[in-house]
Amino acid sequence: MAMPLQRVLKTSRLSFGCVCTHTRFLASKRKDTERRKVDYLRVTSLFEKQKGKEDGKRQQATTYRAVLDDRHDQATRSVLIRVHHAPQDVCDSLQSLGPVNSAFILQKAKNYMLVEFANKATVEKLLKFVTYFPDEQQIPVRSRLLYHMQTSHVQRHKPGSSIFVQQYQNREVTAKDYINADSVSSQMEDLHSVHQLSDVGSRLRFFICSMVEDLVRSSLPFCRIDPFGSSSNGFGWEGCDLDMMMNLRPPWKQGDPGGKFRFLTKRGSGEERVFGQQCLDVVGEMVRVFMPSAYGVIKVLNARVPIIKFHHEATAIDCDLSYLNVSGTKMSELMYLLGEVDPRVRVVMTTVKQWAKSCDLTRSHPGPWPSSFTLLSMVIFFLQTRSPPVLPSLRNLQALAGPSDHFTIDDLDYAFVTDITQINKSTNTQSLDELLMEFFHYFAHFDFSAQALSLIEGSTYSKTFPCPMYIENPLDICHNVSKNVNGIYVSKLQAAMLEALRCLETRSVPTPHKEWGLFCLFNPQEGLASSRKYDVAGLFSDNRENGESERVVGKDEGTSVEEGLAFDVENAAQREHLCSAEASEEEMKSVEQRNDQHAVGVFGEITDALKGDKQVNRESLADERNETLVEEKSKSS
Repeated sequence: MAMPLQRVLKTSRLSFGCVCTHTRFLASKRKDTERRKVDYLRVTSLFEKQKGKEDGKRQQATTYRAVLDDRHDQATRSVLIRVHHAPQDVCDSLQSLGPVNSAFILQKAKNYMLVEFANKATVEKLLKFVTYFPDEQQIPVRSRLLYHMQTSHVQRHKPGSSIFVQQYQNREVTAKDYINADSVSSQMEDLHSVHQLSDVGSRLRFFICSMVEDLVRSSLPFCRIDPFGSSSNGFGWEGCDLDMMMNLRPPWKQGDPGGKFRFLTKRGSGEERVFGQQCLDVVGEMVRVFMPSAYGVIKVLNARVPIIKFHHEATAIDCDLSYLNVSGTKMSELMYLLGEVDPRVRVVMTTVKQWAKSCDLTRSHPGPWPSSFTLLSMVIFFLQTRSPPVLPSLRNLQALAGPSDHFTIDDLDYAFVTDITQINKSTNTQSLDELLMEFFHYFAHFDFSAQALSLIEGSTYSKTFPCPMYIENPLDICHNVSKNVNGIYVSKLQAAMLEALRCLETRSVPTPHKEWGLFCLFNPQEGLASSRKYDVAGLFSDNRENGESERVVGKDEGTSVEEGLAFDVENAAQREHLCSAEASEEEMKSVEQRNDQHAVGVFGEITDALKGDKQVNRESLADERNETLVEEKSKSS
């Protein structure tokens, strides 16, 4: 169904002249490459941020596991305190118990201060002095979420004796920031620096993990809870949800294997999924009843991946807790590794994600549109195909893997190198704006109907699966990462990419006191096709030969093509149902087929008219179109 859709859409957009202009743009850019310095080197990776943070003694973390362990240790030495006044004085009073490494004040509706001590002994010393509120209904839970009482006497700190309390506030990129930048690459870097998950954001997420871990360890002493997904792979944004993975298994090398005594315990269910559901059921109740600041606990135990959902009020972070998700954890490690190989990867991804969001091509909840992970997979594949490559293929990473890098998922053996120092740096010197332009050009003209993307090989192969888009999951080759994306959104994606090319080609040069570059790319009023209204009858007018092939009209002046295409999908009630866990795969396929059929019919008529092979009665076509919509609406009602 999707094949004619893509071909028709490409034909109807070729009048923009993107291909020719883009070719000239790349030619001029390549001439300038030798005489100007690539400015992507200003971007700092998470890998570099791990150097010497504590008294210069911490060694550089070279693996994802080492970064997790560092952050986990950091979280166990931290406390979160609600303060009312003089946070600097509160921090100074804490230093009387032991050395403080850092302190951050979170200025939200309620002020909280995140304090990291130099050692765990100081935390234990502090908790010995903490008491409970005189309320019989208060549950006496021991946690590191504290409340600082106001007192009439405040001990003032001595100048030079205290640690500086840093203010933590989110910042947005303004129109002035875009306009004052000296290049599109600089705009991309500024956008990434604002959106990327900050050091404090990472600290808070690991702190929540350690809070849940403390709660569970009262009964299960070997529990380890780590974040995965966007919270740990380096591609997360400020405010992103926290995905956590719980592992209850002990390190089997603990203790004396020749000892005479063993713990007498119960045996869990033989099926790992059932055991995970049972554990999450119990832990969900513990979080709901005992964990401070955890509200709105929901158990989703029968989903494909059982989870516990809750909101952490003190940090304003939505959390999902799952059990022993090896696939998700290793995928996070792989994405982290690829992001560390070259600092341009995360910057390009940030721009693409913000662009897709501004075009309404992706949303926070699941549906028939590309997810953030689908877009990330496209960015990684694209960077693997550059000449020379920016990123290595997974096959190359597998060749560098050592014995300890092997792991098993569903009884299948996988491997990729985990030490970043073992991977050679790319010799590709393209700037960020060049890569962004080539990304849009590559996928705007990619034949999704016939080709599939393989991140394992870093190449395409002929698709034998009847789906609009196929991106091979590198850790499950039988799974399509973009399985949820239907033909409508594939076409919208490619149309928006052509518009993005047109925008950047004409607005990529800095212009004083005028909008240019990313500001125009993200502004719906600057030519994004997803927000335009088209007069269907006007597409067949004689003015088409004079270059007026499309006419933007008001909401009441014409019929929106996109409203017709998304008639079923955008229906509010049906959309809510399709996005819920109750929607079956058969329902999703049925809606996708109906929309594809509807779109093929509409675009087929448009294509025939544009070819000029047939004389089309414009008024008759418009009447038939309106009658069809009336009939469909009457049937649905």
